[in-house]
Amino acid sequence: SGSVPDGKAFDNLVGAYYYGWYGPDYNGGFHWEGDLDTADGRSHTPVLGEYSSHDQAVVDQHIAWALTHGINWFNCTWWGPDGFEEETILDYLLDSQHADKMHFSLLYEPKWRDWDWPDFSKSGPREALREDLQHIEETFFDDPNWLEIDGRPVVYFWINRQFTGDVT
Repeated sequence: SGSVPDGKAFDNLVGAYYYGWYGPDYNGGFHWEGDLDTADGRSHTPVLGEYSSHDQAVVDQHIAWALTHGINWFNCTWWGPDGFEEETILDYLLDSQHADKMHFSLLYEPKWRDWDWPDFSKSGPREALREDLQHIEETFFDDPNWLEIDGRPVVYFWINRQFTGDVT
């Protein structure tokens, strides 16, 4: 309840990872399977219950909570073009009633391509990366809420220490 602060007016940039892959409509409920209890009996079930990342009310609440607690940037997981996570970003996060108060960027996870780990001395992974980055640019960078640093759009690379070959 109450108003949601404008995170873009905050003095500092404070980020959190946002994993938009939850729900029964994602891989048969993949991320909600199994025992969520820890050894000491405390549950990790979210306050909103086992939710879907494609529920606009849930996504709106996540952003409102983040902004209310000083987080003004979500680094969003992305596993490739036209996937569930991309739909979460485009149709739920960037369309949120609070999106204009928040910054967004991508957490590029190349493992989704079924590579063991990308070896950029090989043309296949280099070309796939080029295609992915072109898609990311065309799909996300024009959004007014996309995080830029020094005028350049932000993309994070997941576990880039595992990359081999010509990674520079």
